[in-house]
Amino acid sequence: MRSINNRVLTRIISDNLIWFLLLIMLIICTISLPGFRSYNIFINILDKSVLLGVLVIGQALCMMSGKLDLTAESTMILSTVVAAKLIAPYAIGMGSGLGLNFVIGIIALLAVGALVGAINSFFVVVMKLDAMIYTLSMMLGFGGIALLISEGENFFVMPKGFTFLGSQRIAGLVPVGVVVLLVCYTIFHIFVSKTAYGKKLKATGANPVAARVAGVKTGKIITTAYILSGMLSSLAGLLIAGKLNSVLINMTSGYSMEAVAATILGGVSLFGGKGSILNSLGGVLLLSTISTSLNLVDVSPYWIDSLRGAMIIIAVLIDATKYKIFEGK
Repeated sequence: MRSINNRVLTRIISDNLIWFLLLIMLIICTISLPGFRSYNIFINILDKSVLLGVLVIGQALCMMSGKLDLTAESTMILSTVVAAKLIAPYAIGMGSGLGLNFVIGIIALLAVGALVGAINSFFVVVMKLDAMIYTLSMMLGFGGIALLISEGENFFVMPKGFTFLGSQRIAGLVPVGVVVLLVCYTIFHIFVSKTAYGKKLKATGANPVAARVAGVKTGKIITTAYILSGMLSSLAGLLIAGKLNSVLINMTSGYSMEAVAATILGGVSLFGGKGSILNSLGGVLLLSTISTSLNLVDVSPYWIDSLRGAMIIIAVLIDATKYKIFEGK
């Protein structure tokens, strides 16, 4: 009986480990870095979490289904480039578009994300290609298409309506993007934890054969996850375009792998079937806290990139260890 209780307690701690790690990190930073103890730093951490946080929701959905989506950063740039081509005004040397209404650009941006997700799901679900290899190759493929469409141009003049979500603050204090992030996490936490789709999503990731026998249409579940992931990547593209007040062809580099690391740190299993949308936010906040603290002590950005690589390895090791302990494999 005691061993069972210990196992349950260990599982609870394991599932919520990210919040303990985040709390420890915050305490260390608060004690050792005087500049860390300010409202502006708190807002800065949240602001830094916006783009990665939106991507992580999509990544979490795919990983819970037992798949992976490494096309996030290329989807971000492809969708924003298509939007920019439609709505940017004609400006020689500043990136020229058709000058259409910004609403058309936002609709097109989300449509491109959904299309990319549908294409990904077709090759993974129907053609049965390995998700990691396929999406890794299409990370390059979709990025190349974005370069072709933009002809290598950056777009420096964008309508204010298009950049609103990423650039504006509420009462001059809280970035609108932070509100978008919190709304997204609230919606998708409820979607995954309280609906039939969420149960089917985890069942598909845990054991797709058993799920199919139980009547779950696993193909549709995975397809939905990929389409939502694509649309969330496009939303992240909209937010970063607003933050930069422009669309730059290299503005999304490195986000795909960082999203994987944050998702795993947040407790979503790389092996599928387990995880929480809410806990994945903890992984995002931890990485943003680490990045902010390193910036405060003037650590070289090259070391920060190296640390991000180390965090990916640590995240995978933690997930593999948990899998062996609780699955007995």
